[in-house]
Amino acid sequence: FLTTYWNRMTESISMEQLAGLQRRALVNLGGCLIARVDGKSPVEYLDDPVTKDTVRAIGWNLLNEPHEYWEDLPETIMNRIDH
Repeated sequence: FLTTYWNRMTESISMEQLAGLQRRALVNLGGCLIARVDGKSPVEYLDDPVTKDTVRAIGWNLLNEPHEYWEDLPETIMNRIDH
């Protein structure tokens, strides 16, 4: 489903629009990660302080540093986990 959706999306918008969409989506993801840890209704399954710090750091990284592509996300996450 997701592959089909993404393929259809990329067929119907310009590369410039797609790049902007990816940038905004990655910033949004950063905000969502921080909200799940520090927001008004944090998730219960993130109860380990080390895990919370990792999720929080990834979220802030996505908000504060430019990320252009979804493909960069695994590297960003793994770099944070390795620290």
